[in-house]
Amino acid sequence: MKDLQTFCRALASPVRLEILRLLGSHPLCVNALAGHLGLSAAATSQHLRLLREQGLVQDDKRGLFVHYRRDDEAFRDGLDRLRDFWEGSRTEEGLRGISMKSEPFAFEVRGLRKDFGSLRAVDSLSFGVFPGEIFGFLGPNGAGKTTTIRMLTGLARPTGGRLFFFGEERTADVKAVQHLMGIVPDDNNLYPELKGRANLEFCGALYGMPRKERQERAEMLLERFGLAEAAGRLFGTYSKGMRRKLVLAAALMHRPPILFLDEPTTGIDVASARSIRQLLDDLRCEGTTIFLTTHYIEEAQRLCDRIAFIAEGRLVALDATATLLASAREEGAIDFVVEGEAFSLKEPLGRAFGGVTCRVEGDTVSVRSAEPLRLTPFLNFFRDRGIELREARREKPSLEEVFLRVTGKAPEKRAKEGGGRP
Repeated sequence: MKDLQTFCRALASPVRLEILRLLGSHPLCVNALAGHLGLSAAATSQHLRLLREQGLVQDDKRGLFVHYRRDDEAFRDGLDRLRDFWEGSRTEEGLRGISMKSEPFAFEVRGLRKDFGSLRAVDSLSFGVFPGEIFGFLGPNGAGKTTTIRMLTGLARPTGGRLFFFGEERTADVKAVQHLMGIVPDDNNLYPELKGRANLEFCGALYGMPRKERQERAEMLLERFGLAEAAGRLFGTYSKGMRRKLVLAAALMHRPPILFLDEPTTGIDVASARSIRQLLDDLRCEGTTIFLTTHYIEEAQRLCDRIAFIAEGRLVALDATATLLASAREEGAIDFVVEGEAFSLKEPLGRAFGGVTCRVEGDTVSVRSAEPLRLTPFLNFFRDRGIELREARREKPSLEEVFLRVTGKAPEKRAKEGGGRP
């Protein structure tokens, strides 16, 4: 009983910002919670199981809820404090009132720079990634995303700046903490002449895993990633989607707390991309910290807790995904699809409607404004010029608008392979 009381008090501590963030965004992440409380995952799971069995705590996507069915004063005191902390701090104002430095980052960069001769590829980046979150790192081609990942993972030496992992500086010896990382590069880095199972077991051996452990781990991952039936086939015979899944599985062989993913779904079919996104969401709920780069804005919008935008090597925006979307809601957005090419309409639309910006892609004109837009004047514009309008649609707020505003470039579009949306 004493351990359970201590556990409740620890949960109710007013400096547990990261626990509050996790509880407010998705189901309770046992591994991340265990790390914050200084307990083993097994002990944390046991305590939570006891609380659930007694009906004192239940967790779901909305957060942690506490019920009182015990008379023990110390126990109830801990639960009361937890309830008061949760209810009083779940609002945006409450969150702003708590120091973001009350918990260590999983990793942090301060003033990170990388020069290639006279070219500065990464320019004074500073940000931190919380344990158990999916952190999106977005930007146009050549913005410095891959270079940043190479520095974070010890594959490139920074020109300047500092790197921290779980509160300890590792600028000079990132390789010493590579065992904490799983790395999924933008290309497939496994051996085509080895079978799927053999590739995983080989990766486990590189991290010093005993034979039995790596065999069991490989079988578990093959099953989880839907690759069990293909385990005996050569990696070189896999489809693109299957290859990306196996590369991700290989990065998870040694159970790393941090996962770096560079364009994990580029070039694969819609069904495989959807499957990988679900796997990433499951990993987050297990406490894995995920650093994700992608050109696909919808993917980042669905997955990421926070997103940083980088352009020309510099950080141009960083905030919670919901906050970034809120900033886009202030804009009017209508897309018009016309018969034929639409490029010639860009300038006339700009002259006819002051205060709007127009972007043309093929037969589509995207009109954006800081003010709400009325549809009728635009319909009259097209009618008066004898332009056949095939479709007019109001666009919902999206990160694409934020991306365009802060980087000055439109994001790449995912090819609609296999039909339907990814």
